Amino acid sequence: MLRLTTREEERHFEAYVEALFRLDSYAKVLSELGRVSVPTPYRLRIKVLYSKESVKDVVNGLVEKGELQHLKEDSSTYILRTTVGRIVRKRVRAPFLVADFNHTGLPENVQAIITICRAYEWDALRRFSRNTYPYLVPILLSQSELIKSAKRLKQVTGHSVNVKAVSAREAFNEKRGEHVKSIRMWTDEDLDNALLSIQDRQQMIVSLDVEFFPRIGDQAHVRPSAICKIRKTGEIEVTGSFELAFDAVASQIAQVGERKLRFFSGRGLRVSNYEPKPLAVNFVQPVFEKLDTVRDFVHILSKYPHSMHAVEHGNPYAHVRLTDVFDGSSFDVWAISPSRVALIPGLKATEGAFERLVHYIFDRFREGEIANYDYEGRALESNP
Repeated sequence: MLRLTTREEERHFEAYVEALFRLDSYAKVLSELGRVSVPTPYRLRIKVLYSKESVKDVVNGLVEKGELQHLKEDSSTYILRTTVGRIVRKRVRAPFLVADFNHTGLPENVQAIITICRAYEWDALRRFSRNTYPYLVPILLSQSELIKSAKRLKQVTGHSVNVKAVSAREAFNEKRGEHVKSIRMWTDEDLDNALLSIQDRQQMIVSLDVEFFPRIGDQAHVRPSAICKIRKTGEIEVTGSFELAFDAVASQIAQVGERKLRFFSGRGLRVSNYEPKPLAVNFVQPVFEKLDTVRDFVHILSKYPHSMHAVEHGNPYAHVRLTDVFDGSSFDVWAISPSRVALIPGLKATEGAFERLVHYIFDRFREGEIANYDYEGRALESNP
């Protein structure tokens, strides 16, 4: 891949990228994104987002507030202008497109922002989107969702899929307690073999770098048509075919996220006409049989970021009350059964707040299966 070596080359490429996003139709922008060759240190990047109504409507509201600007009036392209850095200040001009997934039948409350920029500009754009929460909600993938989505890519694309690299976290014990270390592994394995190896080590995946090789029958090409870094935060970094990355990878993340957030929605007591609609996290094995595990779970919940909490019980069972300070959602979290956690919503419990809490439990404690907390116990996977 071509690397730009001078600031003059970078300025010319940035002007070209901005001209691309200024094209006079949505279809032309998508078409050019499919043709553009992106040199290092730039990358084509995609982030899938959810909103209550429409992602584009939220972004247009930010334009009206002066926090963003349109690149062209009445278009789906925008630009973030800001500065970053405390000691060395850097100017950020990050143009981006808000793209929909109409080809998959998904509604406009799940869309993606697409940009071509450097790492620090992407960090600024990600930070900006985080600051719009709860109006824009990131799609957060669990370990099992990431693995299932990755496996499905072989069926969706018809390509051979190899894992090039894995970023993960792995727990280890020392005399002073349990710790977590970050791991970056380089490999060249078939997707299924690589995922089995990761599961055997009980690692928590942060991101997967996967290569897509065109295939005819049993024969695969020697060079990939695309390389995608897929993060658990619903972000994709693309080298190669944009169409493959957007139509297959981003669309898969969007479908998984929309289905999950729809499952979480309408559970606050006010919107459910005071009919309780609690959720459960079910574990395959009993995990709360030891008091130390109950205490660990309570300690983890007490560290839940951007929340207020009250520990009602921590021995012999767990009961913690949490309030999300972002939007006022509230939950009672109970761990009475050895293999089940109950998440009981309060007066307000948005789907974004549910997703944030479930993802935190999965990330900091352990993953389980999301289900309705009722006699049927219908899991997310069994819901259309």
